[in-house]
Amino acid sequence: MPTSVIARLARSTACFTGESHEPLLQRLQAAPFGAAPIPEATLEQACLEREVFSVVAWPKHIALHPWAGIQSVIPAPEHLSVVFEGDHVASHAAVLLPRVVKYKEVRGVPGLRVDGWSAGALNLRVLGSSAALSVKGISASAWQEAVDLLGAAVEEADGERRATRGALRAGGSAWLTSGVLRRLPLFTSIGMPVYFTSWPSNLGVEHERWCFDLDHRPRGTDCEHHAFLKALSDGEFGLPLKPVHVACHVDKLGHGSCWIDLGSTDGRPGRLNLRFNRQDGKAMERWSRHFPAFTQARERLWGAADHEPLAAPHRAHDGLLSP
Repeated sequence: MPTSVIARLARSTACFTGESHEPLLQRLQAAPFGAAPIPEATLEQACLEREVFSVVAWPKHIALHPWAGIQSVIPAPEHLSVVFEGDHVASHAAVLLPRVVKYKEVRGVPGLRVDGWSAGALNLRVLGSSAALSVKGISASAWQEAVDLLGAAVEEADGERRATRGALRAGGSAWLTSGVLRRLPLFTSIGMPVYFTSWPSNLGVEHERWCFDLDHRPRGTDCEHHAFLKALSDGEFGLPLKPVHVACHVDKLGHGSCWIDLGSTDGRPGRLNLRFNRQDGKAMERWSRHFPAFTQARERLWGAADHEPLAAPHRAHDGLLSP
């Protein structure tokens, strides 16, 4: 593939994964011909990523990047690297390890264990599985300090291997949660993120609906979800999704939200419920007053008037496969 085409492919892919250009370029050049730029995870890997997202979906503390400070991801079929924004969010990453809390309850990802450090990355694996995760952007000392502060780590909890096997075999809608995690940076394209949270609700056996509260400051008066949904459901970079319910309230006075439900186009279970909550005027003033440094940092990243929204990657790869 010509270098110019690979470069354009990398620019478009980065809109979804947040990867740095040169390493991404190398990853795409090394991939087999015809491989997807954002590969789908294997079943066990998708189940692991569903558990990972369940842990970080509602962080206890805010970070610069939404969802526990996840800056970018590097996807492979049987592996995912998650790049955090720095040592100050080490506690957000450390909660992935299973640990015993009050009343002997086990929190974290079942069966997840440290597999050592290599090239500045923390490698994690699941007991009895090929599913793997790497944590980047956090130093070994910051990681260890965060783990020590969390309390008792699980060595071998009763029934943990059994619970792990169950979690890794219950595919259901894990493909969807994994697919979202592999495209998490795309969500910052809707505007300046203020506070993003997520939680699952069951719609039946192995049929989850993930709800997303996306509090953000919009860049203009148009509906930001149009471009975002076009990107998220893009045939090359996105997921096989279609709207099943749309409640657009952008033109209604005093209503700052649009709610959209998405389901698969290929019959697989799982839904997304996206709530685009616009925060402007007085709401943004309150955020600036209570979290001035935090708000200013996000302004520098996403708030500039001339900032190019990431939710237009289709412009970057128009004609990509043309002769």
